[in-house]
This record gives sequence, C-alpha cells and structure tokens, in this order.
Amino acid sequence: MFSSHVNLRKSKTTVFKNSSIYILLGDQAFTNGFQGLVCAKDMNLKVVYIICNNGRSVSLTKQTVHDSDLQLDNYGGAQLNKFLCNSKSMDYVQIACALNINSTKIDFSKNTEDKVKELRMAFENARKINGPTVIELIISDDYEIWDGVWALEGLDSVRR
Repeated sequence: MFSSHVNLRKSKTTVFKNSSIYILLGDQAFTNGFQGLVCAKDMNLKVVYIICNNGRSVSLTKQTVHDSDLQLDNYGGAQLNKFLCNSKSMDYVQIACALNINSTKIDFSKNTEDKVKELRMAFENARKINGPTVIELIISDDYEIWDGVWALEGLDSVRR
C-alpha cells in the first residue's frame, strides 16, 4: 500500500491531511492485505476501503478451470469452492467494527438501483470521518461476469 522509503508519520500531516485515499479491491486482495487497514487505523489515515465481495477468487477460479480443462459446473463444485471461495466466517464489516472503524455493507447482487443511493451516502459519510472507512459491496458471484478480466486466452503455449 505504501512505499517503504516514505516516512509516514511526516507524510501523514503534509500529504494526507485534507485528502482521502480510495482503495478499490476484491475480497481476496483485502484478505491478503488486511494489515494495511490496521496501519490506516493506527495512523488515523483517511482511507476508504471499497471491498468488492463476490465470495471467491475470480482470478484463481478462472485459472483453475482454464488449466484443468474442466467446467466449473461439472468439477464437483464443492471441492473447487472449498479452496477458492471465501470462508463463511469472514465478515469484512465485522472485522472493521472489531477495529472500531466506520463500515457499511451494501448488497449489489440484487436490486441495484436503490443501492446506488446507499453507496453515495456511504461515500458522503466516509468524507466526514477522520480516519479509515470500510465499504463492502456484495456483488454477483457469477465468475463469467468478469469475462475479459484475467483473460487466459493466449497462455496455452506456456501451459504445463
């Protein structure tokens, strides 16, 4: 998240004083980089984490299906999901709350028109907070919706 050669204590007062940093990342990326949120809390940085939670690792799912020449539906979904889906006990808003961080969850998997207003309000609230905020967006878990993202065509020549 931050370069290791930057003095954050000094930078915080000059660079981040009146600014907000917006970080858009997937649920798996957040899980792997959770320590950044802890740092933002410890340093009281105005960072807004926007976590797109589709419940799985899209990139790894696509790679697994592509590399194995198997279809997701006939792979024995439970076996694949065991390793590529989020833990059922992982709740990003509860994690933020445990750190006393402002947070909200918006379910975009259904009825998205009303949810845009909720998202706008979440951004407005985040601007008022002097410290980090977590906005979790629940999005579709259909990995085909990401067609063209993490494209795997053309990699056949490097395949094992």
